[in-house]
Amino acid sequence: MKQQQQNNEIKITHQEQQIIARLIKDYQRKNISDELHIAPSTLDTEQKQLYKKTNRHSAHGIVGYALTHGFVYDFAANKVYYHQQLIC
Repeated sequence: MKQQQQNNEIKITHQEQQIIARLIKDYQRKNISDELHIAPSTLDTEQKQLYKKTNRHSAHGIVGYALTHGFVYDFAANKVYYHQQLIC
């Protein structure tokens, strides 16, 4: 069963937001785990949870989902926002 808020949006944790932001910026796995100070296995677990929550099967799928559900990438400034809050 999907975790959902009252407005039918999937609840995305702070750590998941950080991972999504870096996927949007096209970071590699190693760069994501290094920058977030998490083990690669933890990153794998977090991504699997995101696959389930978003019903997607790849990092590109997560990015596509994110960009249509509240994430915005300011390419010129290289910044990612989630519901108008700066993530990275």
